[in-house]
Amino acid sequence: MRSLGLAAALLLLGCSDTPLEGRPCPCVTAWRCCEATNLCVPEADGCASSGRWSRETGVDPEVALNGVGGSSASDVYTVGTKGTIAHSVGDGTWITQLVPGDVRTPGTTLTAVWAGSATDIYAVGNAGTILRSRGEDSWVHEVSGTSKNLNAVWGSGIADVYVVGEDGLILRSAGDGAWLTEGSGTTEQLVGVTGIGADVVYALGASGTVLRRWGGAWSEAWSRAGAGLAVSVCASGPADLHAVGFSSLDSGFILHHGDGDAAWRDALHPAAGLFGIWGNTDEVLAVGAGGRIFRASGPIGWTEQASGIEAPLIAIWGSANGARFAVGQKGAILHQAPPAAAR
Repeated sequence: MRSLGLAAALLLLGCSDTPLEGRPCPCVTAWRCCEATNLCVPEADGCASSGRWSRETGVDPEVALNGVGGSSASDVYTVGTKGTIAHSVGDGTWITQLVPGDVRTPGTTLTAVWAGSATDIYAVGNAGTILRSRGEDSWVHEVSGTSKNLNAVWGSGIADVYVVGEDGLILRSAGDGAWLTEGSGTTEQLVGVTGIGADVVYALGASGTVLRRWGGAWSEAWSRAGAGLAVSVCASGPADLHAVGFSSLDSGFILHHGDGDAAWRDALHPAAGLFGIWGNTDEVLAVGAGGRIFRASGPIGWTEQASGIEAPLIAIWGSANGARFAVGQKGAILHQAPPAAAR
């Protein structure tokens, strides 16, 4: 983006000054024991993951991985420099897939990947590159109609997919192979796209400006004043957005916009640049320089998880069953297993 440690909420039992959050099992009434950590958490919170990340192999260490995503924990893709696309079935190994010859070059950088299903996967990159796979270990071009660099891809479903890029470019496809340009009203570099279903879609500008698609048209929703380059955005719930960025490799930020907020609010300023973020209604994870990983869940706020590496992490994604994947420079791929059930 590290070392904040795993902070605990100060919840008191009677006059005790010992935090119950983070206390080793067994637990008192209204608390539960999490097998993954052997620590107590409030029953209402559920169990967090252990925070343990394991290294996975299969990608050339000279490749910088810029994006990760999938349809499930057993169907995950990562993309990066040299036109690299690798796939894992969740067994800890990654296999490089076949891409068109003009993509598999030192000059091609793939920046993001999104899977609408196991048979509808998109990867985007520089010079207007859009690739699509039907899940059969090979990829084909789709005509983007642009030579601009493309930075992010997201869809509300396989028939509603968005790509954003430089000079305010927004492309949309109904999944039929055709991509149409939508007016963004800006020439700013767009670096992220996410949404809350098909009705509300957000695009993030590098300055922190957010565009919102509502009623079929894009308009500026809010902007951020201040230094630093925003680079990634996620929707962790209805009207609940997070974005990350950096002003240097030693200075990053996490921004939050909740329901009713008129602008971004500062959530965290770690001493490391942050490059990727992902979240759902249960947790939000951010990654960045020095292999830093930060996590927020419920009232506990932002804490840090040890990645075990120093290479910058660029992107992060999680599956519905709780598996998490982070990727970055030097071919780095990290995996965090789903949390164990409480006992």
